[in-house]
Order: sequence, then C-alpha cells, then structure tokens
Amino acid sequence: MRHSSARRTLIACAALTVTWVIFCWPWLSGDAVIPFDAKNHFYPMIKFVAASWHAGENPAWSPYHYAGFPMIADPQSTLWTPTFWVPSLMSAAPTMYLVDIVHLAHLLAGALAILAFGIGRGWRIEAALIAAITYMMGGAATLRLEHLLMTVSYMWLAIAFWRLDTLIQKGRLWRGIAFAAPLGLMLVDRNHVAYLGAWFLFLYWLTRLIPDLIVRRKRYVLKQHWPVVFGGLMAIAMLAVPFLLLIQLADHSNRPNFGLEEASWQSVHVVALISLLMPEYLGSLRQAGDYWGPASFSWGGENLLMHRGMLHFYMGALPVLLIVWHGLAHGRLFQKGVRFFTVSAVFLLVYALGRYTPLFALLYEGVPGVDLFRRPADGMFLLGFAISLLTGALLHRAISEPTPPLRWPAIVIIVLTTLAIAVPIGLLTIERDKVDYLIRGSAVFAVAMLVFVVILLLIKNTPARKPLLLAALLVFATTDLLYHTSGISANARPPDAYQALETPQDNAVFSKLLPRLSAQDPTGAPWRVETLGLGPTVQNIGQAAGIANVLGYNPIRLGSFARHIGPGMQNNAGNRRTFGDKMTGYGSAMANELGIRYIVTGKPIETIDPTLEPGQLTLLETAQWGQKTAFLYENPNAEPRAMLIDANGNRVDGAVKIVSYGQTAIHVTVTTEEPATLVLREFHYPGWHVDVDEVPMELQKVDDLFRAVSLPAGEHRVRFWFNLLMADNLNAVLDGLLPASFTDGAGAQ
Repeated sequence: MRHSSARRTLIACAALTVTWVIFCWPWLSGDAVIPFDAKNHFYPMIKFVAASWHAGENPAWSPYHYAGFPMIADPQSTLWTPTFWVPSLMSAAPTMYLVDIVHLAHLLAGALAILAFGIGRGWRIEAALIAAITYMMGGAATLRLEHLLMTVSYMWLAIAFWRLDTLIQKGRLWRGIAFAAPLGLMLVDRNHVAYLGAWFLFLYWLTRLIPDLIVRRKRYVLKQHWPVVFGGLMAIAMLAVPFLLLIQLADHSNRPNFGLEEASWQSVHVVALISLLMPEYLGSLRQAGDYWGPASFSWGGENLLMHRGMLHFYMGALPVLLIVWHGLAHGRLFQKGVRFFTVSAVFLLVYALGRYTPLFALLYEGVPGVDLFRRPADGMFLLGFAISLLTGALLHRAISEPTPPLRWPAIVIIVLTTLAIAVPIGLLTIERDKVDYLIRGSAVFAVAMLVFVVILLLIKNTPARKPLLLAALLVFATTDLLYHTSGISANARPPDAYQALETPQDNAVFSKLLPRLSAQDPTGAPWRVETLGLGPTVQNIGQAAGIANVLGYNPIRLGSFARHIGPGMQNNAGNRRTFGDKMTGYGSAMANELGIRYIVTGKPIETIDPTLEPGQLTLLETAQWGQKTAFLYENPNAEPRAMLIDANGNRVDGAVKIVSYGQTAIHVTVTTEEPATLVLREFHYPGWHVDVDEVPMELQKVDDLFRAVSLPAGEHRVRFWFNLLMADNLNAVLDGLLPASFTDGAGAQ
C-alpha cells in the first residue's frame, strides 16, 4: 500500500512537471521573455549583482543607480533573494533566458509544495494535483509574472504553508526549523505578498491552536505547537537585519508614505470581478491593446493607476464550478477542512477591492503594516492561493464523499446573484458596443463549465471509470488555464524588446555612448550620464550596462537626491524632467559638479530644459530608437568628481587623484600646501566611513549631498569605504525604533 502511494505521488510530481514545461514553453523555447518590471527593473538588478561578484566588487552600494544608492538596504535589489543568486553566480552577465528560467522555476517549486500539502491532508491525489495546477497557472501568479519578487514570496508561502501544516500535525524541533527557513525567506523580501502571507500563516495556525487548547491536554499542545513558535522566532531573526536596513533607508529617503487615498487608487475595480468567470470579456489577454475595461483610455472615469494585468484573476472554470455547485449549493464551503480557505478567499477578495468596500480603510487605519503598501490589488496573489486550496479541498470531497442534499435557499441566492451580475454586464456591454466580447467570453466559459459538469456527474454515476474520468478532468482543467495564461501579452514579449539590457554594446544608441565612457574625468573617476525619455525598457540601463546614471527607476530615492537633484524623478517618466533646488537645469552649476558629461534624450534637449542657453551642450550624434530619434549630448563643463575647498567654500590648489574607484571603496591621494577639505561628489549615506592615512576620521556632509573630510597640509592617502552591516550602525537604527524612555533608561544603567 505504501509502495502504491509513493508511486502515485511520483506520477503526480511528473505530471505537474510536464504541465509546468508546457506552460513555460513560450519562454523555454526562447520565443518570449517575461516583460515589464521583470525586465525593466529586476533584470538590471540581477545583472548588477552578477557583474559585481564576478569582478570581485561588493554590490552593497551601486554608483549606477540614481548616482549612488545603498542596494543592500533595498528590498528590490535581489541581494536578499538567494534563489536569484543562482543566475548571478552562474554568469557575470546572465541572460534574460537564464533569469526567466529561474523565475519560472519558483512556480513549479511552490506547486510541488501545494501537492505535498494536499497529500499530507489526506486528499485524493487528483484533488491535490488540481490544487497545485491552479496555484501554478491561475490568477495573479501568472498574469502578473512581471512582479518577480512577489513570485518568489508566493513560492515561499506555499512551502511555508506545507511545512507549517506538517509541523502542527507531527511536531518536532527539526520541523520547526524546516518551517522557519521558507517563512524567513518569504519575509526577507519585504513585499506585499510576504506581508499578507505572514497573516495567512499566522491565522491558519490560530485555527489549529485554539481548538487544541480547548480539547487537548496542555502537554500535547506544548509538544505540537511550541516548535511553531520557535520557527516563527527564527524567521523573525532572519528578517531582523534586512528590516533594520530598510528602516534606515526610509529615514534617509524620500520616505514613500502612501496615504489612504493614494494607496486605494490601485484597487481592483468591481467590474473586473467578471474576469473570475470570463477573462476575455474586457478584451483578449493574448493581444496587446485589445483591452477596454477599467484603467484603459476607452473606459474613462476614475484614474486607477493600474495596468490591465492587475485587473484579471482568472483561476479556471473548475474552481468556479466547485465553489458554486459543491460549495454553495451543497453547503460544503464551511465544512471542517474547507472553512478557513473559504473565509480567507472572501476576505482577500474584499481586501483587493480596496476603496470599493469600507474594509480597506479600516484595515489601513487599524492594522499595523497595511499602510506600508500601495496596492490593495496585490491581495489577488493571496486570493489565488486561497482559491487553489479551496478548489483542492472541494474536489476531494466531491469525488470521495457522499454528496449532501441540495440547499434550495443557496440555489435561489446563486440564481439571483447570477442575474444581478449578468444584467448589468449585459447592459454595460451594449452601452460600450462590445457585445462581441460578451458573446465570445461567455461561450468559452459556458463550454468549459459544461465539460466539467459532465465529467463530475459521470465520476459519481460510473465509478468503474473514475480513474479515466479524473484524468480527463485534470487534462481539461489544465488546458483551460494553459489557454488563458500561457504566453499571453500580459506575461510574454519578444526578447528583442529588451535587447538593450542584455547586450547594450549592440544597441544603436548605447553602442555610441559606451565607448565614450572609457575615458575618466581628470581625477580618475568615471563620468556620469543621464538618460531620459527612452522609455521604461531602459529605465535602469545604468545597472544593466555599468553606466554611472544619474537617473533610474525605483519608488525609493535618497532624500537629498529627491530634494536637490530631481524631485519625484524616475526614468520611466517619458521626456519630462523635474529639477531640484540645486540642480535647476542641465546648465546649472550642480549639473556640472555632479560630473554629468553625457546626456541621452528621446527628443531635443531644449524642449526638456528651456533654461539651457545656446552652446551650453554639444549635440554629438543621433541614433534611431524604435520609432523615434535619440539624441546624444555632451556637457563640456562637467567637473571632476573630487576637489579641495577651504573653510569658506573656496577652491584650494592641490593635487587630487582617485587611485581606485570601487563600488564600496574609493582610494584617493591628496597633496595640499594648506589645510583643506576634500569633497568627493558622491552621495553621503550612513555606512560610509573615511580613513586618512589609515586613521579613522569624521565623515562630513557638504551641500546636503556629498561626502567630505578635513585634511591638514601635506600628502595624504584617503579611503572612503562602505559597510552597513557593522554592529554600531545596526544598533543605532535599533535604538531609533525603541521608545525614548527605554533607551534613556538603558543608557543610565
């Protein structure tokens, strides 16, 4: 019997792997890459880490992102994501193909964990496999593949949930450690999915702990549940250092504090709920530009600040059928073993709706952590997670237990709800002249529902054919999801669209810029560059190509940068450039002091900065950039990175030479005939230190931006070095989090 069970499990794992290969074939074949933020933002981060490690550099600080940025403190840098160390360790310049394979492997790993959970709960292997397939290919998990780190957290959530359930059932300290590892790795990326996932796990544990406290002996409860507490504490310990660094970054950044109104902008529109039934209703998922629903230009109305991928969460026709038929009509939604998934799914759906219900405002104001995130729509990841588990639990009961009698009040509610949804949708479709979408979407969904109804009825009425019918159910459920989610425009684009990130030296624009950057400024530092108006594809080209770019894309920027260089400025903002109170334009003194030698724009620069005077910048050449022209300018007035000044801020004669310019260590030799201050025009940030002739000195801040150190007359060797992981720095951040009375009392002791 045990041998037979192991054999079925192996077959299920093989089937799941084959399904993953089929789903991933658009990317495995090399015909497509995972687009949008997966390439615009995360791929350059991974390339930067890889290049740093293979060059013997420390990636904790990047000079290529916003002219200097503490990558080790940024959750989106991938530095704290071990699974994405794999492509970075494999190659100094990992390809998009390699990164995508690692990315997609997270879905398979999480699906295997869901399969293991279902088997551990005693589900039929087919039900566990359906749950795993729905988890892997349904909802936000695939429609929003661009959110790379959320995919990672989604995987760790599945593994942590499986290990938690096993731990609760069997106890033992080693299982507590096995639970702590995925929980800690989920939390360490510090994103919305991780946050909601932590609540999901905690509440699931409470639903198991509280009954045990009521009916079990204390010794049993302690034996089974204290390893859960131990694992949770271990996970929190894993999170401690990244969390402290993030807190420190928030204190020294533009402090992206999202108010309730701003956060609620990215709520799932109520109309988008139709995508649970008919994903093609508001436009084809396989064709770009075929969308007419909320947040599109043709829809009009409220500004949701969301793209269409966030308004689709199709989980397949089978989950809908099981929830309506076996869940509502037969009253199984609130049975033991199903109830938690039902309540979770309802709660997460309401959470994702955001401003369209009063719940989100209450949570935002009352639950710690909710106000740190700006997209209620991210709850769709957890909604998909809950629905996949609910699907498995309902299917298990549908095919292995006697069917309860129909609940006629529930049927009446189902009919009335269907009419309440169908009538407004029909009227809306007629009003917008989109009847063809309604017909096509409802026809596909109706056919799928009919197939599943027939198969489930046959399973009940012809038990001798149950294995064959269950296999057919698996095939049709998989086909349904593959058709709607694999290689669609929301998650797949041609690789050529991102060629500039992978091989910038072969790009028409950057092949002209990169050779010029081989020359250094007179002190020995690389010249800085600003790229603007080339589109989101190359918003983080500095990270991908090793260009000391003054701009980039990141919700978080250093506060001094936001104030003085580019308020609210991100490199995906088209040809719009906002200037600060110090860098007031490309011809300003600060632009020169930053050493911005080259500027690449998507249109003539005088239309971007009208304050420029004729002749201040030199147009070197132009290049074709897609359907438009890119312009490459040179700033002949760009200044060297380092200089000497006196107490009055006047320049002092002397020799300054940057001997080595590394990412986290810069060595400078200085000769001065009088006391002076060495100013290094690199951004000041905690963790940067300075030694003069191997003696630690106080690091000063000049112009509210730059690093500086006072020097006596003579010849000196100066080293600026960066380390945020020193105990003194971490203790300082921790002290800032503790109540003043507590720290005062500790100091008095």
